[in-house]
Amino acid sequence: MVYNFSTRLLNTLQFNCLVCGLRCKDDSSDIFGLCQYCHASLPHLHAEQCCVRCFLPLPANSQTRLCGRCLKKPPAFDGSCCALSYEGLTQTLIQRLKRQFDHANNRLLAQLLARQIQRQTDLPPPQVIIPSPMFWRRNLKRGNNHSLLLSQHLSKCLKIPINNRLLRRSKYSRTQRGLSAKARRENIKGIFEVVGDVEGQHISICDDVMTTGATMHEISFTLKQAGAAKVTAWSVARTPFSLK
Repeated sequence: MVYNFSTRLLNTLQFNCLVCGLRCKDDSSDIFGLCQYCHASLPHLHAEQCCVRCFLPLPANSQTRLCGRCLKKPPAFDGSCCALSYEGLTQTLIQRLKRQFDHANNRLLAQLLARQIQRQTDLPPPQVIIPSPMFWRRNLKRGNNHSLLLSQHLSKCLKIPINNRLLRRSKYSRTQRGLSAKARRENIKGIFEVVGDVEGQHISICDDVMTTGATMHEISFTLKQAGAAKVTAWSVARTPFSLK
């Protein structure tokens, strides 16, 4: 009990960098729990170099702000925002989010995403944030819903309300890990259900990683079928490639 209390207190104060463990100096990065060096070494994404629809990194010589996939078949969401490329240190931080009750790490990732969102002006702020739903059985097995934890911190950063009761995952589906893009789409088709009023609202979905965008697309499609006006997809990290 004493250990748990002291751990939470240290996570709240967080004098040391969460990546390298060294003490953060007063003149270091103003991101909570991250020193200047580690902040610079993270694989940050830049909106002007990414697809405006799905945030997939664009080729250096691209003549358009849309990737080839979004030009051919745009997803149901209207825009997206991701803070980091899913590689290197990002993978370590995301794994902490999924597997540990690490308040400091969760707040760090939310701040990184919030900063990226605040830099973008393509779409106006949403009225509500919805965490990507987790099936109750998986939530019970894992012990925490990482998307919900991330959304709670993001809501505080951006001062946008969160509502995790508007949408639910009504059916169990196997994990998306290791599946092709086509298999991912089929795996989650029809598994989400709107259980609240979303009519005319601009909603942002929050998740940890966007790989193919299949989950974000299916959630967005479901929300728009229920009357949502706009849906944006927010995730901490984006895979730097497109699965076939």
